[in-house]
Amino acid sequence: MKRKGVTLIETIVSLMILMIVITLFVALVKDYNINLTSRKTKEKLSRITYCIMNELKYNCTKENIISQSNANKIELKNYDNILEDLKCKGLFEVDKGNGITISFSDNSDDSLNVKISIYEDGFTEEREFIKWR
Repeated sequence: MKRKGVTLIETIVSLMILMIVITLFVALVKDYNINLTSRKTKEKLSRITYCIMNELKYNCTKENIISQSNANKIELKNYDNILEDLKCKGLFEVDKGNGITISFSDNSDDSLNVKISIYEDGFTEEREFIKWR
């Protein structure tokens, strides 16, 4: 009789240990998925800012940027296919709206100080550079 009680206690303890291990595993997988989703969002925002920066640097003139602006700001809509649209269209041909803000200030006769800000799902990506001519 004494042996059966010890076996029952050992079984209960082993089941508790197994449940703790399973709970920790599920928590780790859940945290990994949340982290993966946030990394994908941050990478997407970084790619968009990089593409917009290169579009402004190499395909737009200083005068073109100033003429397209409203109070030293250009606001574009942030949507899922913006990277594909930037391949086919010019920067100023994509949809206007909220999500992407391009602000600038005049440094001198030859340069603009440009700041790109993107907001999505609680994340912010900002990039600053100087546009010459």
